[in-house]
Amino acid sequence: MMKIKYKGEQMKNISKKVKGKLIKYTIFAIIAVIILAIIGADQGFKGQYMDNLNYDVVLNEDGSMTVTETWDININHTNTIFKNFKLSNKFGEIKDVTVKDLKTGKQLTQIDEEMYHVTTDCFYALKLSKYKYEIAWGTGMEKKSGNKKYQIQYTVTDVITDYKDCQEMYWMFLDTVNEMPVKNVSMQITLPVAVKNIENLKVWGHGPLNGNIQRTSNDTVEVAIDNLSAGKMLEVRLITLEKIIIKLKIQKLKYLSLKKLLLLINIGLFLLLILL
Repeated sequence: MMKIKYKGEQMKNISKKVKGKLIKYTIFAIIAVIILAIIGADQGFKGQYMDNLNYDVVLNEDGSMTVTETWDININHTNTIFKNFKLSNKFGEIKDVTVKDLKTGKQLTQIDEEMYHVTTDCFYALKLSKYKYEIAWGTGMEKKSGNKKYQIQYTVTDVITDYKDCQEMYWMFLDTVNEMPVKNVSMQITLPVAVKNIENLKVWGHGPLNGNIQRTSNDTVEVAIDNLSAGKMLEVRLITLEKIIIKLKIQKLKYLSLKKLLLLINIGLFLLLILL
């Protein structure tokens, strides 16, 4: 005998089928989103990234700082690379900028014009606004991919702050606007004169928690970070309790003591941890 289904039962069965299909479609959609996210992340990584980024930092007797950056960079169809600085009244000016292609040995030609697509083998180093300074150079890689090595050198004046009983260097080497991941970051900071007691040299690093900063001698500080993600900053703060930089052009904040400065540093670190 044939079983008769009433309208209510038919609607119930239809509803079950619809729900089943919706669940299947939802699962497929979630899987698709995950796959696309993985592909997108992988493609982003295959854009521009660095195998190695090295900083050779020399503090000078006049309170300036000479920085030499070496970029071991993988470029994918991009003809212009940008490096930005946040300007502040805590230091003077950025000057004497040079960019060199280490693979060809060619010194890039400086131009005085901001360009979104910089001419190959040319660079500009300009103050674009009150708070922004930019270095950009042409790679000639708009139609190809490959590895390049560049050396960027510049001097920052009045980077040392002179306090009542100590001197400080505080500099952001990488801003959060950095869009390139870096496999290995290394840095060496050399003082103009060695401190007599290494305990009079205090160092801090602000950035990824896996980074390491240490005093390797009475006049040298080294920094190392593995797998630095894009968008992560790198700051270094160095304080000497001995007045080793005696030819400062500008005397700043001499009323502030080390005790008060350390209190401000601890407050800043506490606030940073809260934000993170």
